[in-house]
Amino acid sequence: MSLKNCMTPDTRDCHDDSPLLMRRGRPDDIDRALDFERHLSPGTRYFRFGKMQDLGFDRDRLAGLFNPDDDHNIHYIVTIAVDSREIMIASGRLVIPSAGSSGEMLIVVGDDWQGRGVGRRLVTQLCQEAIVRNVHTVYCQVLPTNRRMQTFMRSCGFKPAINPCHELLLRFEKLV
Repeated sequence: MSLKNCMTPDTRDCHDDSPLLMRRGRPDDIDRALDFERHLSPGTRYFRFGKMQDLGFDRDRLAGLFNPDDDHNIHYIVTIAVDSREIMIASGRLVIPSAGSSGEMLIVVGDDWQGRGVGRRLVTQLCQEAIVRNVHTVYCQVLPTNRRMQTFMRSCGFKPAINPCHELLLRFEKLV
């Protein structure tokens, strides 16, 4: 099923006829994010956080990530309405150093939603945010064993590059 038009609240052609909504993260999303992370598979957890057991973030760390006034940490989430509750199915961040012309993108899509276009929409949105903030290069660090993410990044126009930050992680970059 294609999610080409599923990111607006009025579209009804998505999973279980529920619309998907992509929006900036807010402080009231902390519990939603903790629940999302809790339900990731061990494989998805490992590829995103580099570990399988512990949650990626605690409540205090998430409070900083969901600060809507922070223009150096742009956080988007994708949600779906289930029984009048908003359930998080994906998350994407763009981290921009104070005086940087490059920004790091971090995304994770829930297991049931991978391969449905949600990640691609997050990448597109985060690249648009980079352009607005005069960031010229967006990059993503990927574990060498995460071949699916490597293929995905290439399909989004990112190219492999030398990683000056971490010798064990692959780096994919895109000029925006």
